[in-house]
Amino acid sequence: MNNYFMSGKLMHKASDHNTKRCEVEKWVFLPHSDFERLKTNPYQEHEAITAARDLMYEDKNAYHCIMLLDEHGDDGLLIEAEGFDYPRLSMFVPDAALIYERYKTSEAELKLHDMIKGT
Repeated sequence: MNNYFMSGKLMHKASDHNTKRCEVEKWVFLPHSDFERLKTNPYQEHEAITAARDLMYEDKNAYHCIMLLDEHGDDGLLIEAEGFDYPRLSMFVPDAALIYERYKTSEAELKLHDMIKGT
């Protein structure tokens, strides 16, 4: 059996793994160099975050975020800036490009894919 690989950040002695709903308000593709720069130094300002600043906030039901995608990779950064020009809250999302592809696929297309798989 082959090993399964994924990227993530494990927390040392985590107190819990409770989650809150995150709603992606906008999907933004970034040049690879910009994506890598934000991934390695997430507290820097970026024009994509500034442009979507008004879309990002928290209410009682969810974090309203943007997803920054690497235009030449598979991963993403989920960002909630709380009105600032840099990520105040963020999460690395492995294989975010697959999530985006699923998101932009219509229900009819999904049914067709399922029908094709079943034959």
